[in-house]
Amino acid sequence: MGVSLPYRPTGYDELVAYYGDLRQYLTRLDAWERQILRTVELRQAIPLAMGQTTRRIRLHHLIVQHAAACLEECARLAAAQDIDPVRWAYAGGYVVRPQRSGARLSTHAWGIAVDLGPARNRYGHAWDAQTGLPASMIDVWRAAGWIWGGEWSRPDPMHFQYVARY
Repeated sequence: MGVSLPYRPTGYDELVAYYGDLRQYLTRLDAWERQILRTVELRQAIPLAMGQTTRRIRLHHLIVQHAAACLEECARLAAAQDIDPVRWAYAGGYVVRPQRSGARLSTHAWGIAVDLGPARNRYGHAWDAQTGLPASMIDVWRAAGWIWGGEWSRPDPMHFQYVARY
């Protein structure tokens, strides 16, 4: 992919030490966003879950180039394999919210997670190799060090994050 693998923290304490303590900014998210997030222009447009396309992603500055390289490789694979955009459409990365399954903040709140193909890769449902995210795309993200939610006990096959055990 051309982008070296950045350090990937493990657990909450390393997440906060490496990416920053979001809790200090919950009442002033604009300051967090200015300090932490970066927008990157992609070389080609990718499908959005809402039906349009985009050439921009906005994530944590430490991993945004890394995520961009993964998305660009997915776009290359989609074109080469004629993959339906609904299977892998980008559903975003940064959004401040709690995890669906608990009271902790989601990794999306740090801008270190992305969701792909939410229409066919629903939270709580097992990954479907025939209609869900193509295995070749999952392999792109996993080879780049991202953790795939499709392997969790409560599966989230649309989700990739750049922190382990959180």
